[in-house]
Amino acid sequence: MDFQFQEPQQQSKVGVLLLFLDSLQKILRAIAPIILIIVLKGGTLSAFILFMLLMGTFLLVACIAYLRFTHFTFHIDRALGEFIVYDGILTKTKTVIQLSKIQQVNLTQNLLQRLIGVYGIQVDTAGADRHEAQIKAVSRTVALALKKALIENQMAVTAEETLEDQPESIAPKPFLKIHFISLIKIGITSNYIKSVGLILTFFFSIWGKLHEIGEEAWLEEKIAEQDWLFQSVIYSIVLGIASLFTIVFLINLGRTVLRYFNYTMQQQQGSLLLSFGLINTKNTVLRPSRVQSVVVSQNYFQKKLNVLEMKIRQAISDEKNQQKDRIEVPGCNNREKEAILELIYGHQPPMGLVMKANWRRLVFNLFLTVFLPVTAAVCFKPYFEEVSSRLFFGVLAVYTILLSVYHYFSYKNYTFYVGDQYIHRRSGAWDIAVDILETDKIQAITTSQLFWHKNLNIGSVTLHTAAGNISFYLANFDTLKQYVNRWLYGLESQNHNWM
Repeated sequence: MDFQFQEPQQQSKVGVLLLFLDSLQKILRAIAPIILIIVLKGGTLSAFILFMLLMGTFLLVACIAYLRFTHFTFHIDRALGEFIVYDGILTKTKTVIQLSKIQQVNLTQNLLQRLIGVYGIQVDTAGADRHEAQIKAVSRTVALALKKALIENQMAVTAEETLEDQPESIAPKPFLKIHFISLIKIGITSNYIKSVGLILTFFFSIWGKLHEIGEEAWLEEKIAEQDWLFQSVIYSIVLGIASLFTIVFLINLGRTVLRYFNYTMQQQQGSLLLSFGLINTKNTVLRPSRVQSVVVSQNYFQKKLNVLEMKIRQAISDEKNQQKDRIEVPGCNNREKEAILELIYGHQPPMGLVMKANWRRLVFNLFLTVFLPVTAAVCFKPYFEEVSSRLFFGVLAVYTILLSVYHYFSYKNYTFYVGDQYIHRRSGAWDIAVDILETDKIQAITTSQLFWHKNLNIGSVTLHTAAGNISFYLANFDTLKQYVNRWLYGLESQNHNWM
């Protein structure tokens, strides 16, 4: 069946169930503190109130889901070259997207959508900090046809060719497939700081909810009951570190496998078709012409295991919303990395002239994050008489050593490679990241030099792109200005299309 989408269309009828469950989970999260208070109070009256509250919630959500379904339509105005979406119950909204401005069309399918048998569609443009339009429930046939209709002006790709169940004679051969073992390697060697942050956020959110309803004393009593854990300080520290490491290890591994399971890339007419996800599956198209920059990162353990991570950045509206337009490739090896760079740039980007930061950058970082905090702690030591001097200065010594080592390796790896066509920036202390930027994708350049750096001939440069900024600090200023002039001349003398 040939879908033209000229007339306004609704979502799949079975999608009403999806909209109901989507609205239900949002409302239940909003009233969770109220439900928690009723449960803690207990009693027959509380049970009756809880029952009536839940019944009222279900009826309200059912009405909202039905109205969301009936008021949501979408169609394509081919005369004006626009994709139009109508939405809203009380407040009506009309979203108009120029077909020529569409950057990505993603097909998604979470667990609920998979059980119901529908697909979601996300339409992104370069200037939005969120998905410009979202359709939550359409059939597989409609999803593929709409994706093809929305991107056919951008590239000649047949959406049906992305299906996994196609005959081998039609389906394109996978360009890259991340194996399960590679995902395990990445899962156990990355994102530890992020996982610790998630654990602490979860703990403090639970503590905050208990504080709101006046039940934080219950948690304190449960902790106090386990005083045997704290009879030995060393035992407590070892147990705490081991527990935290185990939790972080499991979170990293589970998140990586669930998110990137069966990660495949298929090359088709100069573009890449990506598909990944175990519970929430995602299908998207990556066009090399719209790639703004590429980041390749690897730490010591990943290097030994021959795996690395790549982040392919596209245009964003601001740096706070980089996640939406960043495509990650976890667990590829050096050969696969080179093949991806070959497809994006047509060849391997040369490194160019090597520039190092002045040693004053290391000194300034040590002064700001080590000397000042340690000095302040020593000055306020008399106010913490209950803390033993041995413990106090021991903590300061560990802090000083760790931060000093971190800044030393960060400074050692901090390198800028400049050339007429490509720019590389190497940074990081543990996870070493290399940013690769084509000079054609530069939108603006900012150079700066503090007045006390003039005699030292050092300064900084910031390269502004549609995917964010890349900066390098305290390098030879004359060399920087020389290359900045060459980059600006190339941008002004040639007609480049960064989209």
